[in-house]
Amino acid sequence: MRTPIRWLLTLIMAAGVTVPLTGCNLRLLRVVIPDFETSAVEGVQVWRLDDVTQVPSEAGRLVFGQIADVDGQEVLEYQIEFSDGSEGLQLVSPVVRDTGDPESVRLELHYERVEREGWFKVSSFNEAGSSALSTAQTFL
Repeated sequence: MRTPIRWLLTLIMAAGVTVPLTGCNLRLLRVVIPDFETSAVEGVQVWRLDDVTQVPSEAGRLVFGQIADVDGQEVLEYQIEFSDGSEGLQLVSPVVRDTGDPESVRLELHYERVEREGWFKVSSFNEAGSSALSTAQTFL
């Protein structure tokens, strides 16, 4: 019998095969969150930088769910939310903890870009509010 998370992983792998055929525009975001658990991080806000002014505008969010153990590997469930409030795909990311600092996690998150391509930054958020924008940016 498959567990729900294994079923989800199977579905995600199948979606990965069909995504290019459906025109879905998934982009990979590699994110390090140094205070993941102590700050009770609930997700990542994605910001698109204006092409000329570099002023950020909200693009979408990746809302975190539960961390589960799948065959000894921690995975984080998350939901894509668009700037208009509608929901996109539900996905999972491996959770890689820093051996020197287990509070710091590295995540590989897929973001469904509906905006024009361009430069993007991220910030994390929790019940108290949002962090500062990342210093790094990526072209999506």
